Amino acid sequence: MIIRETATHFTMITQNDHAHLAADMAAYLKPSLYLNSEYASDVLLAIREHDRCWIKLDAMPIWNDQSHAPFGFDDYPIQPKMMFYRFGIDEIQEMSAYASYLSSVHFASFQPIRESDLPECVEFVRYEKKRQASIQNQIQMPEQDVIHRHSQLLKCCDDLSLYVSLNEPGVSKKEEHPWFRDGFDVTLDREERMIAHWVNERVVQVAPFPYVHEFSVSMKLKHVSKEAVQKSGIDRAYHDTAWTEQTFHFIGEKG
Repeated sequence: MIIRETATHFTMITQNDHAHLAADMAAYLKPSLYLNSEYASDVLLAIREHDRCWIKLDAMPIWNDQSHAPFGFDDYPIQPKMMFYRFGIDEIQEMSAYASYLSSVHFASFQPIRESDLPECVEFVRYEKKRQASIQNQIQMPEQDVIHRHSQLLKCCDDLSLYVSLNEPGVSKKEEHPWFRDGFDVTLDREERMIAHWVNERVVQVAPFPYVHEFSVSMKLKHVSKEAVQKSGIDRAYHDTAWTEQTFHFIGEKG
């Protein structure tokens, strides 16, 4: 679950909805960015399905007594998180071996997991390295530069979707989530970091712009009142709260 907090409510976005937003954005990527279009459908599948591991976890939000907020994707208990990461990649592998390869590389690259000495994280990385080697021996893989580009496309769309999910709409650059103030750790067809900022509460400008033209996409979310949480608990309050929809318009550099 992606969580934003205000004085009166928690904004809650499921990881799977965030991934579907990333895939809706990916539909507008410049075709040349794929380098090898033969794998484009697998890349799009990886982007859409990479967070399916969260479907069951997000269906029942749980409360973090330390932070006095619902657990989010970043502080969720590590043992079930690593277990469901693996299950999710297993499910993707049943759809596409290459999509699961990209998803495996994506999750195993997360710094808190990659650099952790917790047994659950060490075992997860070991298992995923083994999975990646197995897939490389089973299917016709593209060249390494193409694989790297496809991994960057997944990260690009994932990061931009996280950008609009973790930030309050229209927030100033200095008030953005710290992950994004200095841009994204993604380089595509130009050797410079991608950076985004809010033009207003609906419009986001991205440079360099990796899409064929400006576009609009929508995402569903819930604004769960703290009063309801206090009265009914987080799970009941979440399920009793109606869905709302938020629309974003992405534009490139002017001129």
